[in-house]
Amino acid sequence: MKHKAHSASHYAAPETLAGALDCASAIVAAVIRGESAAAAWQRMVAQYPQAPGWARVQDFAWSTLRDYGWGDAVLAALSRRPIDRTLRPLLLVALTELRKGRVPVHALIHEAVAVAKKRHTAAAGYVNALLRRYDRERAQWAPEAWRARSDRAIAAHWRHPRWWVEKLQAAHPSAWQAVLHQGNNHPPMGLRVRTIEKRMNVVARLQAAGIAAEPFDALPGAIWLPEPVAETKLPESVRDEVVIQDIGAQWAAPLLAVRPGERVLDACAAPGGKALHLLDSAAIDLTLVEKEKNRYRAMLARFPELSERAQAIVGDARRPQEWWDGRPFDAILLDAPCSGSGVVRRHPDIKWLRRESDLETFRTVQQALLTALWPLLRPGGRLLYVTCSVFAEENERVIAKFLNNHNDAKRVPTEGVDGYYLPTEQHDGFYYARIEKVAES
Repeated sequence: MKHKAHSASHYAAPETLAGALDCASAIVAAVIRGESAAAAWQRMVAQYPQAPGWARVQDFAWSTLRDYGWGDAVLAALSRRPIDRTLRPLLLVALTELRKGRVPVHALIHEAVAVAKKRHTAAAGYVNALLRRYDRERAQWAPEAWRARSDRAIAAHWRHPRWWVEKLQAAHPSAWQAVLHQGNNHPPMGLRVRTIEKRMNVVARLQAAGIAAEPFDALPGAIWLPEPVAETKLPESVRDEVVIQDIGAQWAAPLLAVRPGERVLDACAAPGGKALHLLDSAAIDLTLVEKEKNRYRAMLARFPELSERAQAIVGDARRPQEWWDGRPFDAILLDAPCSGSGVVRRHPDIKWLRRESDLETFRTVQQALLTALWPLLRPGGRLLYVTCSVFAEENERVIAKFLNNHNDAKRVPTEGVDGYYLPTEQHDGFYYARIEKVAES
């Protein structure tokens, strides 16, 4: 059952510890109701955009969502009675911060009790007792201590739903634990230097500003920041030289390998980073298509030059008859909608909002996109299929079915990345497959 959300005006100022707990718990509550964390976060910040403390609020909320399966199991074990729906998100946030140890225990419990008292006067003692019991017994509630095979215990141990764990075990028998581990971490930060010859100069400027930065050798323009920073913290002399883009996503342009003069389609273009990379790679005739108007507007607001250097269209890539001019493309980038399982540490609510049945829905869309776009490609042209998913249902199975149904399509190995690019501390998880249209003999 969905309950009406509290207005942000009902919560404490975000710059205080109590306010951070209060606001973070509101975001967690929204996810429990089925809303995305990003939507709840944006709505809250929009009411008080100048207030300090929002970075800590987001950190608290996102950390809690990464650990949600663990917190849910601990609450079920510690509480002898049903937990009020207004207190449960607060307890989840407080438990996560107690486990992480980033805030002094006494201060954290004191402020969590103060927030609870605002919501239910009689709940203060209950919240105090539950959090103090956890603190006394914390060793027995650690994620690695959960060994049972129940759904809840598996979610507590791996901090992912059981079905998710099993999908990864099947798809990546030797790497599934590493993928889960990365999914529980804070996300990495990548930069793409728009003029690759300037990369080492940019690295030097970052380091001079006290920002740890390393070139990512496999990609000429890529830089990895071991400790992510806000865009506003980058030196002004660097901001115009780089695009914030995950290193895993930076493979799309070199794998599609566009050449000057080619007619190119980016079929699901938002948020626009890959499109800009294509334009930076060669003087091409680029068409951008994005179905969602809000995402389309956000893409052009973030990268205004896309509207100047490319033809940008609001349209459904599954219905090219509504926007295509009939001239074939030399190359197509299809960054297909997917589960987002490869970027789950950036969007931790995905783990708990997705259902196993969603994979079939995404697969159907992915197949439809490939089928609709294939006739737009000239003989001898190439299509790069990309997802930020690590599930087989959305990747090799989609490609295998497409190839089986199209005699004029062949999978062509690519150098650098071919297939899965599983997440590491330096980049998120992606899948890449390049398909070429066999030229008529």
